[in-house]
Amino acid sequence: MKTMNNFAENKCGGRAVHLKAADPVKGRTFLCLLLCLLLVSCFSLTGCSSDSGLGSSGQSAQSDAGSSTSKSGDVKRVGQENYGFMDVPEDWTDFQDPDISETSGLEVLQYSDPTGKLIITLNYSDNGQVEAQSAASSCWAQMEEEGAEDIQGATVELDGLTAYQVYGYYTSDDVMLVIWIFYDNDGLLHYISAEGPISSVMDSVNIIEDTYAVSK
Repeated sequence: MKTMNNFAENKCGGRAVHLKAADPVKGRTFLCLLLCLLLVSCFSLTGCSSDSGLGSSGQSAQSDAGSSTSKSGDVKRVGQENYGFMDVPEDWTDFQDPDISETSGLEVLQYSDPTGKLIITLNYSDNGQVEAQSAASSCWAQMEEEGAEDIQGATVELDGLTAYQVYGYYTSDDVMLVIWIFYDNDGLLHYISAEGPISSVMDSVNIIEDTYAVSK
């Protein structure tokens, strides 16, 4: 796996994503999202094993244990212990792509807007052997292999933590995918992604940049 070294530090904290004008996005790229999740889960010094996947020690996305949903105004706070928490509009709902859970066996949290085009995915791993930048580089390489264009990387701050951000645009699918990978203070490796139409994907990016926190 080649290593990308283009994670320049963003002095302003978050929001390193700079989107270009493009045709409206019509869908999302399931394949790259799945492969990035698998790459991160398998990227360890000892190789990929059944207990090294992202979220392998967490609660299922379908489970009520440890999960939280609280409303305030026109937004509600969603998330789960270890995965993290964020504020989403009240009309957003839980989303589960069956292909991710059935194909990979990974337990992820996903939320989407009413159109099902804006999707945020949260996941984590307790495998402390992988470096966050190496995991981000793996996602970068996979995005490149899958045909994403204008791939960029940046070092940003998320909830006071250093995060490696990768984003790219899939012209064939008209999808923008933005990924953050970082360690929290308890040694958990976090994976967050936002995907959707280029005309509105920044709504999801702002949700993550403005409201995400590891702890409730």
